[in-house]
Amino acid sequence: MSSSVAMNNAVGRTPISLNFILERLADGETVEQILETQQRQLTREAIHEALAFAAEAVRTDVSYSIIAGTGITVEFILEKLASGETVEQLLKVHPRLTRELVQEALAFAAEDLRTAVIYPLGEEVV
Repeated sequence: MSSSVAMNNAVGRTPISLNFILERLADGETVEQILETQQRQLTREAIHEALAFAAEAVRTDVSYSIIAGTGITVEFILEKLASGETVEQLLKVHPRLTRELVQEALAFAAEDLRTAVIYPLGEEVV
């Protein structure tokens, strides 16, 4: 797990939080749209790292949060987005998924992580 997402969920060296990214994606924005509005503060790699971090955090907290009727976990959605896949690509490969279900999964992850205290691996916690 990357240490670029700090204990306060800030992404990289920016004041932008992991929840900010998850909430924007849950609202239907694409990674490209987030990058356009935050171009001075975020990179595609930072967003993908943040999503990978969220997948790991969700895995350890709620590993069996399955999207109803799909057999697909919230963690899986986060991992796919972290690897660079788009929501459109996910929808093509997984016909049981809808855009709304993906957005709900992202909103779920944002809410779950909002209350979590997350300690990055590889760093000493004082």
